[in-house]
Amino acid sequence: MKTLARSCLAAALCATPGALSAQTRDLTPCEGQWYASIENIWVTDDGGGIRTFYNGAVRVLRIDSEEPAAASAGFVIMMPDGDGTDGPPGTICRVVWGLASADVDNIRSHYEAARGLILTVPTSLPDFDGDGQRPRDMRILINAQRGTMQLLD
Repeated sequence: MKTLARSCLAAALCATPGALSAQTRDLTPCEGQWYASIENIWVTDDGGGIRTFYNGAVRVLRIDSEEPAAASAGFVIMMPDGDGTDGPPGTICRVVWGLASADVDNIRSHYEAARGLILTVPTSLPDFDGDGQRPRDMRILINAQRGTMQLLD
């Protein structure tokens, strides 16, 4: 049943590449997104596919749903929803999916005191009109104190 559902979703997404490319530009809440489920986490035997930042408070995990084959990759970002001043922090989970590839192991990071942590994730987008993939770095601004994250470009 799960394979049938994935096949139907893959066919629908491949039939509408414009809808798929729009999906890759959002940090979507993980709740209710099947591609953000634990079964799609792609961790290697040597621990590849997971990165942590802010002393482990921010976690980035590579995901791959295997279908649709041209756009099955993505990543999940999990972090506390604040610094605890308003009560015990919960967890924020956001997902970016529908990419041709996401290289979590080679994320670059830098911190700007006025803004927060900026992660640069090497990715590629599916190129339905060309030869497969278009490289594109995705930058995400994370403010752990406020519990916010946003896609910069």
